Amino acid sequence: MDTPKSTSVLSFTDYRVYLNEFHHSKKRARQGWSYSVWAKKLGLKSPSALLMILRGQRNPSDTLTSNLNQYFAHSPREAQYFTDLVKLEKQKKDPRLSVLLMEKLARQQGEGTFRQVNLEMFSVLSNWYYYAIRELIRMPGFVESPAWISRKLRFRVSPTQASQALVGLIRMGLIDRDAQGRLRATNDHVETCPDVSSEAIRRYHEQTLDNVRTSLTAVPLTEREVVATCFPMRSASLPHAKELLRKFLNDFCDQLEDPQGDILYGLQLSLIPLTRKEFGTTEI
Repeated sequence: MDTPKSTSVLSFTDYRVYLNEFHHSKKRARQGWSYSVWAKKLGLKSPSALLMILRGQRNPSDTLTSNLNQYFAHSPREAQYFTDLVKLEKQKKDPRLSVLLMEKLARQQGEGTFRQVNLEMFSVLSNWYYYAIRELIRMPGFVESPAWISRKLRFRVSPTQASQALVGLIRMGLIDRDAQGRLRATNDHVETCPDVSSEAIRRYHEQTLDNVRTSLTAVPLTEREVVATCFPMRSASLPHAKELLRKFLNDFCDQLEDPQGDILYGLQLSLIPLTRKEFGTTEI
């Protein structure tokens, strides 16, 4: 059996990063190393399943997770940690289970990379509709009713989710009440540790991309704009490219953002309506 990578799995917070780093280091060190060779050593019939896992297209089964633990000769503590990293990825759509797993991983790791997090913080960061509801509160005609919010938002958000979002936003200080008791958005921002924010923001972007995909068939072309292109660029120019995109985003919002607007839009170089313009403001 090949000697596993020397870096402990306990220093990673993403099992795919761990596996990919092992593969790349192995390929540099050993001529002839390939996905096919590795798949065979793991008892897989072909490298396709392994490639799908490494590329984020699927997660390993319980059997393959166990095989990976044996292949890397993980200690009992490392094996449990690696298994929980896989479980964390599988539970990515359930914030509550994700938080519980992060807390467990923090105890197993004992090095402070995974930190215990507040469920409201994780929910605010990871769910697209928390941000949408906060902005919706700023708009004229807002009604503090979970059922109204659920119907107003174009993409599926249940009244229960809307109610939980209001509670979470209040607890995080992102909304509060004015002298008349009406909800309002505050100027506060969420302060997070990098590991929590990166995991939550990744999930947030996954959800917004799902909304864009849905909009291609559910939203009339006259109400959306989705653009894309491709072009050659020097890799060293990437930091400048990111800077230009952020500047564009700030300039774009400065010119078009209007608290008195009648519809809420989301932008990811795709402009899609997050609310229903035709929906009335009478409370239901």
